Amino acid sequence: GSEMCIRDSCSPVRNALKLPCFADNDGNVAAMAEAWIGAGRNEKAVLMLTLGTGIGGGIIIDGKVYRGATNFVAEFGHMSVEVEGRICPCGNRGCLERYASASAVANTARERLSVIPPPESSLMEKCGGEPANITAKMVCDAVREGDAFATEVFDQACLYLGVGIGNLINLFNPSCVILGGGMSLAGEILFQRVRKVLNMGRAYPPILAAAKVVPAQLGDDSGVIGAAKVALAAIS
Repeated sequence: GSEMCIRDSCSPVRNALKLPCFADNDGNVAAMAEAWIGAGRNEKAVLMLTLGTGIGGGIIIDGKVYRGATNFVAEFGHMSVEVEGRICPCGNRGCLERYASASAVANTARERLSVIPPPESSLMEKCGGEPANITAKMVCDAVREGDAFATEVFDQACLYLGVGIGNLINLFNPSCVILGGGMSLAGEILFQRVRKVLNMGRAYPPILAAAKVVPAQLGDDSGVIGAAKVALAAIS
């Protein structure tokens, strides 16, 4: 079964150390940690999206990691949200992480500033006049300052993210959707926008009503905590 695959993948290390050894996906362990003692504590069905370089995550149902048929699951970032959209390294077009990850926010701002630099945008000052230096944090800081260009870029990312989360809510009927990773540190300027998109018909209302969308609580510790929990479950 799935747990056996996790155990066997570490057999060389286990044999060398003579100790129990397990491996798992970083999205799975982060989701497990949040469902165990974090933002998804005591929730029946938890989805976690990690918003960073890409978009990963995990699915926890009744306290257990859902792994799919072959241990490849919760590739949320490769959900197509634009049929003829940006090419993704995965081979698809229009993947969610090409529009709504932290990297995507920075890339969208860089692309648009490189073509038509708006002199009124504070991003040009923040990046030292070099669009290639723009980060998602710079965009978020500019949004908080009321910068119109940055707000437009960020609104677009949140629209795609809200659409993606709406699809997942319709599919999984979760009680809790947790957003973690660097992009989630934007805080309420992100969560307010995503919730607004969801409430514009992007998820079936009766299902949406059961799903709270909240920030992760455990930060960088989620991986370590979740790995400990997954190993404990595999041993017992």
